[in-house]
Amino acid sequence: MSPTDTNDTNNTIENIPSEITTYYPSDKILIIGDSRMVGASKAVSLDNVFFVAKNGATCNYFWEEAVPEAEKILEQYPEDHFTIFLNLGINDLDKLERETKQKELDNKTICDANTYADYYRQLKEKWPTHNFFFLSVNPLDENVLKTGKYKNAIMSTNKKVEEFNEKVASKLSEKDFLYCDTFHQLMDAGYESPDGLHYSDKTYQDIINGVEKCYSDLQEDINK
Repeated sequence: MSPTDTNDTNNTIENIPSEITTYYPSDKILIIGDSRMVGASKAVSLDNVFFVAKNGATCNYFWEEAVPEAEKILEQYPEDHFTIFLNLGINDLDKLERETKQKELDNKTICDANTYADYYRQLKEKWPTHNFFFLSVNPLDENVLKTGKYKNAIMSTNKKVEEFNEKVASKLSEKDFLYCDTFHQLMDAGYESPDGLHYSDKTYQDIINGVEKCYSDLQEDINK
């Protein structure tokens, strides 16, 4: 599967790259994310899925807090290979929309797609014995945003979210990273977002189902 093939709504992995030694049999999933994954962690409870997530997280959280916290989890299972899903960016996109209000951003690092791709590659170098997926930033409900709690905020758009996903995915080598595209899964199947940004428990379950599908497809191909 090409990392730029964002229309693969089944999240299947058709061709694992020939350098298969970069992928490992794994029985644990680790998801690093923002408030959306905080919500998913509350809606979904699975013994083999670990979450590291924080409300309002941008890329400064990724290196300063998420990576050290995730490392503690990995250290608890030193003999295991995890499959790690990285799912950050929506808060950076929203803040980039408001970048002219510099006072709001002075103490926050915000990143574009290029910077995220660089950070993700660096993390793969730091943890080379684990499998990595870039998990797409998932869609907004733009109609709800116009009338709900965020109606006076400057928010991103689904077009910009899609562009962000495509840019990050295109810059990650498939030798080390695979792309799990739940953005188009939700766009095609539908999703529920009470405030336009976060999701209902059902939609969180749908996202985690997509994650598990990407994970299981990888493991199936590794074990062939």
